[in-house]
Amino acid sequence: MLYKKSSRQRSPNSLHNAGTHDTQPTRSALDRIALVGRLHESLAQDLALLGYHIDELIADPSLAPHHRSELREIRLSLLAITHQFRDDIYLTNQRSRAWLQRAIEESLGHISLNIDLSYPLLKERYETLLNEALYEITRNALRHSQAQNFSINFTLDDKFLEIIVEDDGQGFENIRNSNLGLRLIDQTLKAIAHQYSCTSTTSGTVYRIMIGASLLESASMT
Repeated sequence: MLYKKSSRQRSPNSLHNAGTHDTQPTRSALDRIALVGRLHESLAQDLALLGYHIDELIADPSLAPHHRSELREIRLSLLAITHQFRDDIYLTNQRSRAWLQRAIEESLGHISLNIDLSYPLLKERYETLLNEALYEITRNALRHSQAQNFSINFTLDDKFLEIIVEDDGQGFENIRNSNLGLRLIDQTLKAIAHQYSCTSTTSGTVYRIMIGASLLESASMT
């Protein structure tokens, strides 16, 4: 995919995951991404265990009163962090198409939206991974792009579903020095897309995500 460069724009930053034929993503690639969720769950368990140890210290009768008070403050902060982690894990496990629609509207409701998520569902874990990537793109537009317009549209034929995500924000300078969100988008899309590109200039950012028909539940519109 080629994009023309305007003399008033910096050179587009592009990422590509191109293949010569439609191949299903490797299981190891999907497992690496799924591992992120499992690590979050393990970390929440570790935080809870740490909280129990703090409770034991608080209950120690030999503990000085001012130390007990400080530990209680730490315990309350840790409890809040643990609850937030559990909420995040729950949201990750519930990232359906309906959730994505609501999340986009809530995050970017203050700007002009043109969102069409009526493309066919993807199989198994691929649907969730795509929703996570699209949500992260939305978050990036909210936090960094200062966009006034945001759109998700698609085309569909017998070989590919192509999803086009576009905003008119300020773009980003260099994907190699980018934030964690952009790198997670890159890793996720490389795992599920036959090919994808991201072009970012001073006039906006465009993602073009091509997904092989073999990953769709049905070739009919849903």
